[in-house]
Amino acid sequence: MFEIQTFTAQADLVEDRIRLDAVSAEGGNTSIRLTRRLADRFLPLLVEAVERSVRPGIPREIELAMAQQQLRIDREENPIPDVLPVEGCGQWLCLTIHLESRADHLLWTLTDEAENTAIMALPGPVARSVLEVFLLVYRQLEWVSGVFPAWLTEEVQPDSEPRILN
Repeated sequence: MFEIQTFTAQADLVEDRIRLDAVSAEGGNTSIRLTRRLADRFLPLLVEAVERSVRPGIPREIELAMAQQQLRIDREENPIPDVLPVEGCGQWLCLTIHLESRADHLLWTLTDEAENTAIMALPGPVARSVLEVFLLVYRQLEWVSGVFPAWLTEEVQPDSEPRILN
């Protein structure tokens, strides 16, 4: 079993798939390919899990949008280097994805239902980061992004011109 420490998602335009170039804590590499059909089925589960983490007392959409915007700011200020696939690393097509709630994190499992399985713990804001990455890749592939909620897709845009209030 391959334990993902981090990954970089790439838009594979030739195969019309998402490629996750992953690295383990031990330095192992693998490339996992995802079809749109599988991603479209997985992402609503991840969205639901993220939305369950909202604190009571704050409107859900507002808290989620603010947290996502803060995540974007943090990623811009502290970029993580891309994972580059090592020549000869294993490549496989993911056929099944499982998302399991644990006490302090989500456990994301990707498998080809044969010899390849990869897992990744998604504590705290990491699940939102994964959603952000998938959104960006969907846009690169020009896939319809209807599986993503408004709090994720609507970015706060600064006003281009001053507004006049009467």
